[in-house]
Amino acid sequence: MDFFVRQIHIVSPGKQIGYLKLRHGHFTAKYPDVSGQVVYDVHPGDSYGMFTPEERVEHLPRAVAALLAKHKEQA
Repeated sequence: MDFFVRQIHIVSPGKQIGYLKLRHGHFTAKYPDVSGQVVYDVHPGDSYGMFTPEERVEHLPRAVAALLAKHKEQA
């Protein structure tokens, strides 16, 4: 199983609303793109920058929820 999350673009009906990045144990969600505002920021995982399965289930939904909330706020 692959526990690495490198860079993920989040798209909601044809429009990019976020950018997720996990690097060196630092996970961020930015709205609406890589240059945008940080809406979620944590340091999960180990020093190799990996999520455990439990951390993946915990942090990915929280990051997406933060992006969706920011997107709704901007609408």
